[in-house]
Amino acid sequence: MNNNSKIISFLFSLVMLARSYSVTILEGKTFQTDKPEFRVAPELKQGVTEILSKIDYKQRAKSKRNPGYAFMPFEFAEDIDKKLLPVISQEIKTTWITSAGKETAISANWNESEALLSDLKSKDVDALVTTKIERAEDEIRITHTIKDPVNSTEFAAIKYDGKIISPEKKEKNSPRKADLYKNGHSYIFLKESRTEVINLNRPSASEISSALKKSVSARINVSTTSSDTILIADGKEAGTLPLNAFELGDGDHVLEFKKAGKENITRAIHLRAGETKEVFHEWEDDDVLGALKIMSFPAGLKISWDGFIKGETPLFVNNLNADVYKIEFSRISETGHNMVLSEKAVTVSEKKISSLAFPTELYNAFEPESGNLWIPVGDGSILPVFENQLTFKKLKDNSSGWQGVSTHPLVPGIVDIKTIINSTDMTGEGKLALAFSVEDQETFVVEIEGKRASVYRFPSNGQSVGSYSYKKDEPEEGKSVRFVSYQDKEKNVLQIYLGNKMVHEFPLDFSKHWRLSLLTRGESPVLKKGFRSLSIVYPNFVLPKK
Repeated sequence: MNNNSKIISFLFSLVMLARSYSVTILEGKTFQTDKPEFRVAPELKQGVTEILSKIDYKQRAKSKRNPGYAFMPFEFAEDIDKKLLPVISQEIKTTWITSAGKETAISANWNESEALLSDLKSKDVDALVTTKIERAEDEIRITHTIKDPVNSTEFAAIKYDGKIISPEKKEKNSPRKADLYKNGHSYIFLKESRTEVINLNRPSASEISSALKKSVSARINVSTTSSDTILIADGKEAGTLPLNAFELGDGDHVLEFKKAGKENITRAIHLRAGETKEVFHEWEDDDVLGALKIMSFPAGLKISWDGFIKGETPLFVNNLNADVYKIEFSRISETGHNMVLSEKAVTVSEKKISSLAFPTELYNAFEPESGNLWIPVGDGSILPVFENQLTFKKLKDNSSGWQGVSTHPLVPGIVDIKTIINSTDMTGEGKLALAFSVEDQETFVVEIEGKRASVYRFPSNGQSVGSYSYKKDEPEEGKSVRFVSYQDKEKNVLQIYLGNKMVHEFPLDFSKHWRLSLLTRGESPVLKKGFRSLSIVYPNFVLPKK
């Protein structure tokens, strides 16, 4: 997503927040819940592909060599001659025929989402191709966006241009002439063509093939506690670890870790097209070494400690001694100077991956490119699914307690977090919650059930400190929740907003790392669509637009 799209998305969320109706307090009513505990959910192992494919047909056991794609209706600029439209369409499609992909015709109505998805599933379409044709005088610009048909993830974009050649204008004093065609014993006058023609700078077949391949492939970043570890992927040696952005087809894979003097260790993983998965392997004899993962959103911030720049985000460093590291996030200013945005300490422990995230501008935290921010939490009975919104799918009924996703530890500071929770007819009757946790100290929870919202503070006996009812619960508005940390000379606080009303303010420790969790109850009814949008912005550290 480009910067303009992100800004529009953020402004839209602000408009939605303003439109979202306020709440009324439920006088004299208290509710009770238990504190969400941070437990990393176990990896899905047996039957993972079968489980996932029922939810999302793009989850498959084996990758396809020849991806299937379908063109969405073309978007033409209004000032393009309508006579040219079929010509341009044919020219574009002729170019794509030479690629290593297979076009599929869609019979369903593009405006009927359920019927369309059913048709895409039955034909196993890997990618939808949107096409935008713009005109600037005698030039046209064509942009193809290759998207996931299920969750609209953008796999790749292809841009090229062309010329519109207009017919020559007749000069007033030029000799009159006519083109004739002899038909038997008679002659037919051929009328001069007045139609514009086009000349495209076509993308190569290899460029289109490479872009389409992303709809059936994924990447893994593989690290280990030992630098002499070799990775073998599906029986083929991939290289010495660490390996970043190693490409594999979507589906099931077997990773094998090889080290001199040790027995090889194998691990099964499942990859969905377009995702980047982090894989870490530790050897039992590595007693003191740890690893550190540092992220920012957007990426590209410089990371330093001990007076040296170690790289740019996202950064993964292994073979670190257990210690406390003072991490500097910085960027180069317009004048060429290195500007430190934040400086925070992080503890690296033995045989563990420590992590730290700094979402300076994250306007849609449910986008696939933001996937590395999240950790599945709970007992593994609830599956979080990111479909440009967050949906929870129940895998088994014998579960209880809070399940969902949590961020890696966030850099403390002034932050503004907003989300929209869908209306009850879209979420179902289950419970949803947002938990803002301060490392090893307090947890603040907003629990949503139907139109009711209750605020909790832990440690406590689990009773609500306030309960409220949203005045409206309509699909277009949803229910908004907002956490805002605030700092002045006298106090540091966390403010909680429901709708457009600030309902609570709590003291907050700015020296500790934070986590944000999005959760549901395992014993609740199955939820359909949960969180619609989520933005996390550190307003004091907004980066310049590129």
